[in-house]
Amino acid sequence: MLHADPSLLMDTTGCGDNFLGGVIVSITRQLLEKSDGLLDLQDAVLWGGASGGLALLFHGGLFHESSKGQKEQLLMPIVAAYKKQLDVALDQSEK
Repeated sequence: MLHADPSLLMDTTGCGDNFLGGVIVSITRQLLEKSDGLLDLQDAVLWGGASGGLALLFHGGLFHESSKGQKEQLLMPIVAAYKKQLDVALDQSEK
């Protein structure tokens, strides 16, 4: 996103906080949805990275939702793209 349009970069304030928030949300969801108690740390880091990255686009790292779930909808394609990149990298490292 930023490679395509560097003018979107606002500042890095809140990126770490948003990263941690994404990790915590992923872990919480996993604990609520999985019965085996095993955590997918890759998923947690993907959501953290996407959340921290999205914070770059807003001054102060704050995204104010105009409707419930708006931030999650913005993050979903970013997480999917990160997962695809990671899967490709892991496939290449196994060769």
